[in-house]
Amino acid sequence: LYPGSPAELQAHLGELLRAGLINPGSQANLSQFKHALIQQAAYLSQPRAQRRQTHARIAETLQQRFPARALHAPAQVAHHLSEAGQGAAAVPLWQSAGAHAQRISAYREAAQYYQRALDCLSDVPPGSQRDSQELALQLALGVVLNAADGYGAQRTVRAFERARELSERTSNIEERFGALVGIWAGTGSLGGHISAMELGREVMQAGEQSNN
Repeated sequence: LYPGSPAELQAHLGELLRAGLINPGSQANLSQFKHALIQQAAYLSQPRAQRRQTHARIAETLQQRFPARALHAPAQVAHHLSEAGQGAAAVPLWQSAGAHAQRISAYREAAQYYQRALDCLSDVPPGSQRDSQELALQLALGVVLNAADGYGAQRTVRAFERARELSERTSNIEERFGALVGIWAGTGSLGGHISAMELGREVMQAGEQSNN
């Protein structure tokens, strides 16, 4: 990633080492900042445009030179793409990271990844493709939040309510059924029996339409 020659890089690293800003790493040819605050200060001292370019180069390097690592650590690549201002490219990687965390029952971590994917959707142009992406993410978020916090948690209900809204917009019957089940369970757990009965009827109707 360094634009200069290896000799120039070593010279600069030597200056930082003598200044007490970095320490030798645990492996040869590796160095690390002496303290996280020093690293943060160095990072923030760069202009925003330069930071974005650096993140973009890191993401490109990971994907092109270390494809196996990028495949098994999609959140790392997604982070750099997000910081590079390439949110649309980061969405499927955050989603993949969320799905992996969900498979190993790391539900809160999965929720964080799904939320990062949703945040990056602001870079995707409005339209049916974006709605479909958000619908899948909101349903996945609702499922992991239910596992972490329960159906009655406000964040869980909000995710399923948003999924319901999107499913009606996209006319996706099967995913509307999943959203309704999530809302229905949340309403029932909160003691809204009348609303739960009304939603229950909607669930049954949607289930019949989707052959569930």
